[in-house]
Amino acid sequence: MNRQKIASAITNTLGALGYLFCLLQWLWTTALFLPIILNTDFIKQFVQEPTTPVPVTSQPDEISLLGIIFVATVAVIMIITTIFIIIKIPSTIGKTGSKITHKATDAALPILTRHKKLPPKKRLQLTARFLFITKMILCIIPFGIIFFVDNQSISMSRDIVIVVGAVTAIFSIALFCLQAILAKLLHIEYRQAL
Repeated sequence: MNRQKIASAITNTLGALGYLFCLLQWLWTTALFLPIILNTDFIKQFVQEPTTPVPVTSQPDEISLLGIIFVATVAVIMIITTIFIIIKIPSTIGKTGSKITHKATDAALPILTRHKKLPPKKRLQLTARFLFITKMILCIIPFGIIFFVDNQSISMSRDIVIVVGAVTAIFSIALFCLQAILAKLLHIEYRQAL
């Protein structure tokens, strides 16, 4: 591999990890406030009360050789699928996050420039800056929600909630900053970076 491909792979890895921590931060924020949202009267009108089932007693059947082979096959398939998913998740999150932020940047850039025609170099610079700002906003919003919203109804300690939110925010911001610095130092176009 040549130097440019290695540099691009490193910056893309940093970007993918940044998106992963940003997603974890959004999931943390959602997990904290989802029970509050689900306990509202509006949501309760759509949920039915569970009925208690009548227990049925039955004798367990003997496990046949065919059943053991079936269970073992399903277990192996599940293990292989889990390994595949664990390997693919960071790159998928990175590509999806990149696609979303790039589309938002491409849609907002004409509005920011008031539909003026820009030279290609200036357009790339503005796009890279706006993309970086978009990533920072995506990292700051969930932490702001956690920090400023009154979380009396959350069953966890406020310190734990803020520490987990701060750690994920710091990691995602640091990874995006490292990605931007490396892309600038190694002369990587913004379209090549996640």
